[in-house]
Amino acid sequence: MKRQWATPSACSFRLPLAKAAIGKLAQGVSGRDVAEVLEVMAELWLQVLAQPGQTVTVADLGKLLVEVQTFRSGGAVGRRTVKRVYVRFRPTGKFRQHVLNAYILEQQANTGRIV
Repeated sequence: MKRQWATPSACSFRLPLAKAAIGKLAQGVSGRDVAEVLEVMAELWLQVLAQPGQTVTVADLGKLLVEVQTFRSGGAVGRRTVKRVYVRFRPTGKFRQHVLNAYILEQQANTGRIV
């Protein structure tokens, strides 16, 4: 099946600021090219995460993974097997610290004191 590329405005990655920032960092790369790369990357992640036991690791951000838990539920009557699907994100220490620092700075700006 041949892929039909979306125009940047119709792309499922709806962060025009991110596309503009990437375009500035990678001079000579059009917004359309950036949108296509992001769309393909998202599709690849979806394909990988749809497979049991697979993870997607994003450098300096963390891991995306899907865990499936199968267990038996109910009493003596009506006992059944149930599957739970968990989608998890495990951030790296660097990402966690960055988010924490941003939160602390926001609190300081809002309250005028150190948290």
